[in-house]
Amino acid sequence: MKEKYKENFLISIIIPTFNRVDLLQKTIDSCLINAKNAEIIVVDHGSSDQTFSVIPKKYKNKINYIRREIDNGPIYAWLDGVMAAKNDWIHMQFDDDLIRLPFIKKIEPYLKSHVGFIFSSVDLIDESCNSIKPGLYQNSFKTGVHPIKNIQSLTMKELISPGAVIIRKKDAINAFYLGQLPNERYSYHGVGPDLLLTLLPQLKYQHFAYIAENLFQFRAHSNSITIKSHKFH
Repeated sequence: MKEKYKENFLISIIIPTFNRVDLLQKTIDSCLINAKNAEIIVVDHGSSDQTFSVIPKKYKNKINYIRREIDNGPIYAWLDGVMAAKNDWIHMQFDDDLIRLPFIKKIEPYLKSHVGFIFSSVDLIDESCNSIKPGLYQNSFKTGVHPIKNIQSLTMKELISPGAVIIRKKDAINAFYLGQLPNERYSYHGVGPDLLLTLLPQLKYQHFAYIAENLFQFRAHSNSITIKSHKFH
């Protein structure tokens, strides 16, 4: 019997943004090129730059653009986007990062009912798009589906960035309604609920999937969460 996710396959990509109109356009373009047939939702919470005048006009019916006047941080923007998503599977994308490989082709084999989430290794790049070594989560596992217990030690030691994860909409909603969690060490309005994105599915599903390819590029720059979270050396 076919998995229902392979019928009229579609995934929602949610991009929260705040005053990064130039970087945001590169992010959207990478999604349009490498994630065809995906629903792209840009959630603009309170940007005061040219985001509102540029993005809806440039991309028109290619994206779903949601504008709010008040910025409450990326978690609230993500939740806004998640609630608007039309699909069972979603991906949270930072507005300064890129999708770099045929995204849907790579993840589609792992969208199974027994798989809690999918994540991949990530290429770290500088402001000129040059690779920085080492990357994130490289050689963590072999490409394929693994028992959920195999990832428990990793997720207890470090956060798997939402920008490297594909997860179900319903599980993201459960994670994002919570905050001020134990072990919340960074105050950039991020780590906390997003930690649960990969922790909660471990209680519900038998397996996770890992792709040993850099599906994403995380851009390191002076105003990035990549730098502020102190997770990269």
